Amino acid sequence: MITSLSLTANGHSLDLSPESFGELRRSEDIVKDPLLLKQRLAEDGYLYIPGFFDRADVLAASQEFSDRLSRKGALHPDHPASEWGVPPRARSVHSA
Repeated sequence: MITSLSLTANGHSLDLSPESFGELRRSEDIVKDPLLLKQRLAEDGYLYIPGFFDRADVLAASQEFSDRLSRKGALHPDHPASEWGVPPRARSVHSA
């Protein structure tokens, strides 16, 4: 497991600690109301609906995506692709 990751944007270090993200606002209480979901998405920039997708499907999609990134050399070669390790000299990855 990767224990440390340092990223920068525009020359500034990004705080990636869980505390810097805060708690996600859940939206399962409004899942049947498309207008409220659209408003929540506009406000928060995301929708957090635990259990909405089948867990096995999510894990399979994550594995496929990490495998593709790994084949393109975008993940650290000394870590399993599932750990999403960023190589020391991360570079942009474009589809071929």
